Amino acid sequence: MLSFNSRPYYDGHYTPIKTTPQKKYYDSIFEKRAVKAAIIVGLAVGIIAGLVLCQQLGLHTAALDQLAHTVSVVGIHEGMIGAVVAAAFVVGLGVWKCRQLSCTTRSLEDEMSRTVQEERERLAKQLEQVQFDKKNIYAQIKELESAPNSEENILALAECHEQFSALNDEGEKLLQSFVECEPKHKLQSGGEKDNEPTVYRSFNYSIASAGTQELPEGRKIWFVNGIQNTLPQARDNALHLSRMSGGYKIQATYNGTFGMVDDLLEVYGNLHDELSPPVEQLLIGMMQYLSENEKNHIQLFGHSQGAAIARSALRRLPPHYRKRVTFVGIAPAAHDAYEKSVSYRISTDFVPKYDKKGLRAAVDLNPHSVKTLQKTRSGKSPIEGHAFTTEAYEKILEDHIKAFLDDPNYDLYTIDY
Repeated sequence: MLSFNSRPYYDGHYTPIKTTPQKKYYDSIFEKRAVKAAIIVGLAVGIIAGLVLCQQLGLHTAALDQLAHTVSVVGIHEGMIGAVVAAAFVVGLGVWKCRQLSCTTRSLEDEMSRTVQEERERLAKQLEQVQFDKKNIYAQIKELESAPNSEENILALAECHEQFSALNDEGEKLLQSFVECEPKHKLQSGGEKDNEPTVYRSFNYSIASAGTQELPEGRKIWFVNGIQNTLPQARDNALHLSRMSGGYKIQATYNGTFGMVDDLLEVYGNLHDELSPPVEQLLIGMMQYLSENEKNHIQLFGHSQGAAIARSALRRLPPHYRKRVTFVGIAPAAHDAYEKSVSYRISTDFVPKYDKKGLRAAVDLNPHSVKTLQKTRSGKSPIEGHAFTTEAYEKILEDHIKAFLDDPNYDLYTIDY
């Protein structure tokens, strides 16, 4: 995994040390901040010099006269034209340098992201191997449990249990390594707050509206709730999705709430692909399920902020896993240019309009990937029709689930409203 080495470029023997992409990235960030500070100083000097110059040229106001008096007191009354020119030069040079540094940081971000993606691919393959070995060990355990109770079989059974436990531990470590495999320029947001363990902020659970009706083998329906949802509210939304499916068990990732300000900060992090606890939980859950069998598929529903969380998790999945996930966004706070993604929004709801960059990318990839349900505004609320349980979305949910159960590789864009 990537790590940022903050040590100097040279050790005690002045032997050159290889500069990591992270070191270059942070150097360019610091340099960019210094250049911006120089631009601000240059602008300030230029404005002051320009105003004094105006006063010298005969443009008199009380404010200009006072400024000229102040400048003359500190002894820099002369040379205002030179100051204006110098300030303009500093500002122009600073703007050019900022643009150059922006290109450098973007290039380094891409380089770090590619390295991380390669590491994720490697960890995913190791996880698949662990899951395969677990299946074989589990089959041996079942065979030995049904065999006669000889000393040899008892010893072999104990050994198999030990191997299975070791594989479980290895799988958990691989999952954790996968989740922690992040470009270091992406800071984590929405982590632990007020010493609350992360588990209270997000966890995975399953729920069904009619008993424990299991989905057909190789299918899983997943739901991520939106902002400001308490656990009972999130469960109600998951139960609503279960009812739309005909009572099947729904897997869900709880996106907890810790107040509007904290939740909005987490949304900002999600929109910038930061690894928040809900993204981590969703990623772990999907990786576990998809790595068990290459025929496993997931239909992922994200509501409001849940769509931004889902986007961050999907971008971290290796491509051969991601192609087995179908995403449906309802009133999404974020859009994505993903070939198996479609989102629905109501025209009176402003939340899906916020992520303009993601919206343009999604529409450029497929004009049918974002669908707007027209509705006359009643004037009651700027987020009218934003709720997951809005009646206009029910038929859409039912049709998508039915199509997924019939064929996990169904064409999402044929489902209309």
